[in-house]
Amino acid sequence: MAVCRPKGGAMTVRSSSGGRLRSALILLALAVVMPLLLAKPAAANPRYAAIVVDADTGVILHERHADLRRYPASLTKMMTLYLLFDALESGRVAPGTRFTVSAHAAAQPPSKLGLKPGQTITVEQAILALVTRSANDVSVVVAEGLGGSVSNFAAAMTAKARQLGMSRTTFRNPHGLPDEGQISTARDMATLAVALLRDHRKYYGYFATRSFSFAGTSHQNHNRLLASYRGMDGIKTGYIRASGFNLVASAERNGRRLIGVVFGGQTAQSRNAHMAELLDRGFHRLDTVLVAGAGAGTPRLAAVTAAPRAASGSAGGGTGTWAIQVGAFLDRDSALRTAQRARAQIPSVVGTGAIHVEPSQVQNGPTYQQARIVNIGREEAHRACTLLKQRNFRCMVVRLPAPVATASPAAARRILGAPSPKPEILRDLSMGTGAATGPVHLETRPSSPAAMMSTAGGWGVQVGAFRERDPALRLAAAAARQIPATAPDGAVTVVERPMAGRNTLYLARIHGLSRDDASASCAELKRRGRDCLVVEVAETVDLDALARHVADVGDAVEGDTVASMGDADAGRAGNWAIQVGAFPARTTARSVAERAQDVLPATLQPGTIRVDPLARRSGGTLYQARIVGIDRDSAQTACRLLSLQKFDCLVMRADQRASG
Repeated sequence: MAVCRPKGGAMTVRSSSGGRLRSALILLALAVVMPLLLAKPAAANPRYAAIVVDADTGVILHERHADLRRYPASLTKMMTLYLLFDALESGRVAPGTRFTVSAHAAAQPPSKLGLKPGQTITVEQAILALVTRSANDVSVVVAEGLGGSVSNFAAAMTAKARQLGMSRTTFRNPHGLPDEGQISTARDMATLAVALLRDHRKYYGYFATRSFSFAGTSHQNHNRLLASYRGMDGIKTGYIRASGFNLVASAERNGRRLIGVVFGGQTAQSRNAHMAELLDRGFHRLDTVLVAGAGAGTPRLAAVTAAPRAASGSAGGGTGTWAIQVGAFLDRDSALRTAQRARAQIPSVVGTGAIHVEPSQVQNGPTYQQARIVNIGREEAHRACTLLKQRNFRCMVVRLPAPVATASPAAARRILGAPSPKPEILRDLSMGTGAATGPVHLETRPSSPAAMMSTAGGWGVQVGAFRERDPALRLAAAAARQIPATAPDGAVTVVERPMAGRNTLYLARIHGLSRDDASASCAELKRRGRDCLVVEVAETVDLDALARHVADVGDAVEGDTVASMGDADAGRAGNWAIQVGAFPARTTARSVAERAQDVLPATLQPGTIRVDPLARRSGGTLYQARIVGIDRDSAQTACRLLSLQKFDCLVMRADQRASG
């Protein structure tokens, strides 16, 4: 085969039959060799293994060699800390309890604090030294202090591993220094990380410690991702020559937590970069996996579906002042069954929360039995409702005036055989306009006036703004009928917005949603051709807390609706835009648009930032922060994700301008 490039002309190829044969052989060789070349990094690293797990559901988002045995190195100290947290929880030791340093402990090789025989160290100092310095001498101090000897403590570590479901892990020492018999797997280490979160959540914060000072020396945490990866808050690095660079990491974004495990990194830097890549991909996939239902065929980490261990407190031991409600029923047994079923879905989230059935008298109607899980924290309540709604449970977050006195754990766990009926769906008859509103799920009132909905349900969607109340109500009701799956607890609402120098605008909304449900509802409404905006609403419906551009664009509108996005034609690439606010200063508008691009670089970097001036009739100029030149799907996805990051965001045609 010959290649010719005529003067001033295009390159041409002349081929004889022999040339064609050589070309075919070359292509065949490439087809065989290229996959081997691409696979070389993994094949060339026999120490590599990895797994990424959704900490709340156990759904496995990525795994490679997750069950092959590897050397854990200092990941071992996670179990050392687990047993130390056990001792704290049981009252056997306190944070100020002092352990004495033996000659054997002081003789351990680095990394270490450099403790001397006879010196003492407190339990809390030991925790911080293990988390930051990964101190081997401190590991032995803890082992001897709790177990009497290293061998006794190692046996207890292995026994605890079996109890937690770590079936392929054996511990021979408390620090992870080389021992051929000390082995684990990526899956087992993910199981241990889940157990630490589930059983010792109040101590988990130690893993986020960046530095620790002891005897005048500051020790930095070896996990550099704590400073560079958004949402990272722990947990442990490890290295010996036989293992390579290991890392177990946990990060939380938008109320969802992932755990990643990487064994066998070639360097700390390459390991960190690989972990960041795996977690990024995991967070990207998380919504798809959860919304799809993650059914029976979905791989899960067994530890997540296991009940919390008794040492952390049995059902009913919680003392939080928040709760979730998963339905209201006409009979108590149905309520109890539903609460039990909900709790079984998310045991690691609700922890020691108690099942509780609360009667509620509807005015001029029957008494409903409210199915609740009570005495949990606010964060746990938010996450629980998010996950349960994705499993088609009705769920709302309730704030309690005080922890609820509940029945004994045995009574709460009693098994009832009959299937539970669906909750009663009540209709809101208080609109007073005669407008057909469609079915609206009644948010059953907490039994105490002091109890109130959390702002976890303080999100909503806005589908238009009108000069009169009735059209706003009709549009909100019509929108609610289109999203029963994503907004089962939504309340059709019309919010009055006084406009400067003009008549009142009436904002058509569906309130009482979680942030995730509001985003999903807006996405569905946009798919159906409706304009929609995710809004955060304070408990008092403080209009000043609404998205800035709702008011700003509202000032500029002449017709019935605010910021109509046009027809359902053109999903053409480059013909769409997003607006992330309108501001008095041009530089502020550009800065906000740049920040949006930084948050979603893959989606928004192909677009162009444009700042459009908008003269308001009430006086002055606003500058609209926009990213233009993207396709409709990218614009809708970007707005959904930016709304979760508390950006104001509006999808529009790229050529759309608000009139002044």
